[in-house]
Amino acid sequence: MINERYIIRNKIGKGRSQVYLCSDVEFPETDLAVKILPPDAEELETRIFRSEFFTLRKLDHPNIIKANEFSSVVKFDEEENIQAGSMFFVMEYFRGEILSGCKKLSDENFLRKIIEQLCSVLYYLHQSNYIYYDLKPENILVGDFNGEPVIKMIDLGFAQYTVSNIESLIRGTAEYIAPEILKNQQHDFRVDLYSLGIILYRIIYDRFPFETGNELEIYKAHIEKEFEFPETGFSSR
Repeated sequence: MINERYIIRNKIGKGRSQVYLCSDVEFPETDLAVKILPPDAEELETRIFRSEFFTLRKLDHPNIIKANEFSSVVKFDEEENIQAGSMFFVMEYFRGEILSGCKKLSDENFLRKIIEQLCSVLYYLHQSNYIYYDLKPENILVGDFNGEPVIKMIDLGFAQYTVSNIESLIRGTAEYIAPEILKNQQHDFRVDLYSLGIILYRIIYDRFPFETGNELEIYKAHIEKEFEFPETGFSSR
């Protein structure tokens, strides 16, 4: 339990921070997720963590995960391997799986509905003057509700409000980064659309448009390679 309020049930995600399924003793009937950053995290990680929470609080879209409370761990159960002084924030819990693990992506109608929701989220973000910067399957949860897909976008730590000065650092994951970012050029929301294109390429062809796992070679491919688009089993619509 954290701060005598949030009962930790099991770990559901791990990356720069750890995510747990939990219950709130004040609202026990509602499942929640808590994202925790250890106190020894580097300054950049701390900034990203805080930024994600406040970004989520500003946004309001049915396909973006909602955040509720930001705090620090004061009291905790040692068996959960959570440290005092850790920062955490509480989010809604969404029962789904990451996009790349979804078994129904070969169903064109199912996939089209996912794409429509992704485009809706990106349009909302861009109209709100945000660039997502880290669009990838691991940051897209898909739930199947009676055969209808519902998505939730998570992990907005790299999202940037574009009215402010954009820091000239490479944001995102190697396989999905737009060439403009890698070349440190001026760019806009279209870098997210490039990432979306890479995601769709991977879904449709079951591979990336480059055949390398080396990060520097991936960067080079984004900048120099002419991607190939062979025939697929999907319609052209």
